[in-house]
This record gives sequence, structure tokens and C-alpha cells, in this order.
Amino acid sequence: IGFIIAFLYGACSASMAFVNKAVLSYYKFNFPFFLVSCQMAFTIAILEALRLSGNKFLVKFTFERAWTFLLPSIFYAANSVLSLSALYGMNIPMYGVIKRCAPVVILILGVAILNKPLPQVSVCLSVGMITGGCIVAGYGDLTFEPWSYLCGFSSVLSQAIYLLLVQKHASDFGAAESLHLNSFNTLPLLLIISLVAQEFNTALKQFLLNIITLNIGFILTFTAVIVFGCLLNYLLFLCTTYNSALTTSVTGTLKTILQTVVGMFTFGGITLNIYIIFGIILNFAGGVMYTVFKHKITKDKS
Repeated sequence: IGFIIAFLYGACSASMAFVNKAVLSYYKFNFPFFLVSCQMAFTIAILEALRLSGNKFLVKFTFERAWTFLLPSIFYAANSVLSLSALYGMNIPMYGVIKRCAPVVILILGVAILNKPLPQVSVCLSVGMITGGCIVAGYGDLTFEPWSYLCGFSSVLSQAIYLLLVQKHASDFGAAESLHLNSFNTLPLLLIISLVAQEFNTALKQFLLNIITLNIGFILTFTAVIVFGCLLNYLLFLCTTYNSALTTSVTGTLKTILQTVVGMFTFGGITLNIYIIFGIILNFAGGVMYTVFKHKITKDKS
């Protein structure tokens, strides 16, 4: 079951990179706070409907329960917005390469946040290869944009922290309940920032203009971003609570194989050189090694 959950999370995550890129770059709808706010509002509507229909896994929202899950929500919101900001200014292959640095950050922070010992040398080596490949490929990226890379690496840090915090709360909250609390916590925060940054009004006007002019392409893509975003969030919490933060992160690295290949030929593609090719290969090899070593460790324990 854990493998199936991880596979579904990876497949959904890979698809999201392309629909997000389409909305941000192709349709010029570069309003990350507005997009994530819409995802959270849609998620709340779905979960509240399920709760009112008698779903036993969801209980009524209270500020006391929300407070206990506030920290993961803050880092989740930061990761979501930073990821979209990075994706807007980067090609998809390099975006995937940077996001694959999350495992090494989780390895380091996991020792401090979860008080866990470092994994076996083989696991550390494979995670190091993933990160090393990212550094090499980034060196060869001719379309390097400092701000996008800064947002990308910042999103990796915030992603690692919130995954570890979710894992830490796994015994207190299930996947659906975590998603429920997270959506309520992040929506007001994102809306306030969107208003202060003067993004909300512009985004709303552009959104309504696309609706009024019946821009079918935008409407379908925007709908996909919201619906798949909601599904991805649930699968993320489910994968993290059922497996672990590190497994969830490494699943994200493996799904970018297809994402990287397709991304080379879409949305402007990428200019290949020896650094990018070697970096991607090293990055991919590290992901495969991690999967093999992790499977062996799990098998030995059982």
C-alpha cells in the first residue's frame, strides 16, 4: 500500500509541474499567492462537505487544533509560493533537479527535528549523489536566473521542514485531518499576503477577464491546477504519514525522470551541455540507488 501511495503521489506531482508552468508562463497568470489560495479554498469546500456528510476522519475545525498544526502550515505555504515563483523563471528540467535536493536537507534536519540518527552510509551516499547532480547541472544552466534559483532552494528548505513536521505530527493527525487543518491555517495567511503585495486585485481581474472572454484553454488549465493541487496535497500528507518524510521526498525525485525528459521539449526546452547531462545522470542514479538501498533495508527489517 505504501508503494502505491508513493507512486500516485509521484505521478500527480509530475503532472502538476506542467499545468503550473502552463498557467504561470503560457497564460501569463503569475500570481502564486492567488493560485494557492484558490487551492486551499477548494480543498476546504471539499473537506467540509465530506465532514458534514458524516466522514468519521474529519472533525469540526477549532482554533485550538489549528494552533497545534500552525508551524507545518506556515512552512507549507512558504514552499507552495516559493515553488511557483521558482517555476515561473526556470525551465522544467532544472526545476526538477533543484527540487531533488530535498532528501539531503531532510537527512540533516531530521536529526534535529525528529531526533533520529543518520541513516546508513549507503543511503547518505545516494542522497549525496542526488544533490551533487543538482549542483553540476545548475552550473551548466545557461538560462540561470539568480532569483528563481534562490526561490527554488528556499522552497527545498521549507519543503523539508514541513514534511518533517508533518511526520512528527503523524501520530496525532491522519492525512485527511492534516490537510483539513493545513487548508484552514494557510488560506487567511495567503490571502493577507496577496492583498498586501497588491496581487489579489490584479489576479482577480485577469481571472474574470479570462472567464468572460471564454478562454477555454485557460479555464481548463486553471481548473486542473486547483483540482490536482488539492489531490496532490492529500497524497503528500498520506504518503508522509504512511511512509516517511524522506521516502516522500525521494519519490518526488524519481517522478522527475519523466518530468525532466518531457520538459526538455516543452515550454522552451533546455540547452543541453556536458554539465547538465552529467548532472541529470548523477542525480537520477542517486535516486535509483536510494530506492534500491531503502528497499533492502526495509526487507532486512521485516
